[in-house]
Formats: sequence, structure tokens, C-alpha cells
Amino acid sequence: MQAYEVIGIFILFILIAIPVVLTILAFIDYFRSRTEKKSVNITLRRAAIAAAGIFAFCLIDAFYIEPFMLSVTRLNIDSPKVNGEGIKVIHLSDIHFEKNSKLLNKVVENTRKENPHIICITGDSHYLSDYNEAEFNLYLTEFSKIAPVYFVCGYDTKDTILKASNNTFEFVEDTVKKITIDGNSFAIAGLPMMDVSFDKSIFNENDYNIILTHMPDLLDEVKGSDTDLYLAGHTHGGQIRLPVWGAILTLCKTGKKYEYGHFKFGQLNAFITRGIGLEGKPAPQARFLCPPEMVVINIK
Repeated sequence: MQAYEVIGIFILFILIAIPVVLTILAFIDYFRSRTEKKSVNITLRRAAIAAAGIFAFCLIDAFYIEPFMLSVTRLNIDSPKVNGEGIKVIHLSDIHFEKNSKLLNKVVENTRKENPHIICITGDSHYLSDYNEAEFNLYLTEFSKIAPVYFVCGYDTKDTILKASNNTFEFVEDTVKKITIDGNSFAIAGLPMMDVSFDKSIFNENDYNIILTHMPDLLDEVKGSDTDLYLAGHTHGGQIRLPVWGAILTLCKTGKKYEYGHFKFGQLNAFITRGIGLEGKPAPQARFLCPPEMVVINIK
């Protein structure tokens, strides 16, 4: 366990302990006032009620509200390599499909409304077990009706995704796929999740070069190459975030360095998305300060 994880868990424990301790102290004070016939400590009672109320609100939000509140994050990128009106890219990750839902249908509806040129999916499209395969197959094919879909795997597998999409998705791990959109040349490469190095010679400097990978771990390796856009997920943005501190866990070698969001290094833009779904059980089926996210990227 990394140091940031220990600190984050400790902070979370303290935040949970505060309303519990205050409530216990308030009850002790109440029973003491009854037995000793003294007045109740009003300040302590109010503090306990306030802390318990805030804690209850946070629990309701984390388990019953926020996991179903899809947010759309927009990123505008200017590049001398792209002329004309540019292209629109939809980035999705960590769908963790179990069964169809209003949230997942909203992802499809929003993608359709955006009318993108391409869709990029960066792994963990379904739970590793206990998911409705028939519904999953129907769900994935909806994306290929909208735009070409390029994907890499996380803990899911190439064969599962290709089968589910009726072979309409294109698997780009360990390869470079070149496409032309409105006269602009793009190269899309996929890096396997467990890669520990990056070959900087795979790209042509004249193309707009996009890397799809599941984790942010290779981002430092990619810096200084001809890569223009790095898209990844895996972290879920922490899934449970604390005010100021951010993610408690990211399960990445890079820790909190690239836990979530947009990073820019010269010509290289990187986006690490919060993803759509939830980590599989027994992890808490909750999100806090970290709603599901689809990313719309306009490159001009």
C-alpha cells in the first residue's frame, strides 16, 4: 500500500469517526443529565445532530444519487496538425456493464446527440463475472451505429468485446491504425495495460497521434514523443473522493499524480477519465464527489 493510500484511508476514518463519536457523547450527556438532573449540553447535541445529518446526506448521495448522475466533460484542443472544422472524439472507459440501466442508456443517447467522428473506449467494459451477456452485446452494438469505435482492454478481453460488438469495434492494442477524416491524418495506437515501456518511434510526426490505454501509468514514458493525445481510465477518479485531498485510492503505480483530469505537456494532451461504472463487489457500490463521466474532445 502506497503512502497516499494510507493517508487517504486515515482521513476517511477520521471523517467517519467524527459523527459517530459526537453522537455517542451526546447520548452519554443525555443519560447523565437524566440521572444527575443536570441540563443537557445543547452545543454538543447540536453538533452531533449536524454531523449525523451531514454524514447521512453523504451516504445517500454516494450510494443512491451520484452513481447515476452522468456528467459530460468537454475538452477543446488546438493543434496545427488539424485543419478545417476538426474532429470530435468521444472517450469512454470503465463502463463495468452488469445489466442495462438508465445511466448506460443515457451514455448512448448523449453519444448519439454529439455525433462524433470516432469513439474511443479504454477498457473494463464489463464486470469480469456476473453480467448479462445478451444485454451487453445489444448495448455495445449501439455505439458502432453512431461512429467507428476503437478500443483497448483493461481486465476484459479482446475476444469478448469483439464478439459482443459483432466485430464492429476495432482492437488497436499493439498496433497503429491510420485514418483520414476531412483530409486530416490521424494515427491511433493502443498500449496494453501491463506495458512497462513505450516505443517512441511508432508515430509519424506529421499525423495527429492518439494513444489509447487503460491506465495512466505510461504517461511519463510517452512524454517527449510525437504523441498528441493520451486517453486512459482505470482510476475512476478515485470513485470516492475527499474534499481537498481527492482520490483515496487509484490502484496505479503513479498514485495520485494522474488520478483524474486533463494534463498538458507541450503538444501532448492527456485525459484520465472518471469512467462510467463502479468497481466490482465487494468494493462499495458508491461514488462521492466523483460522478460518472463521458468525455467529449474537440480537436481543431
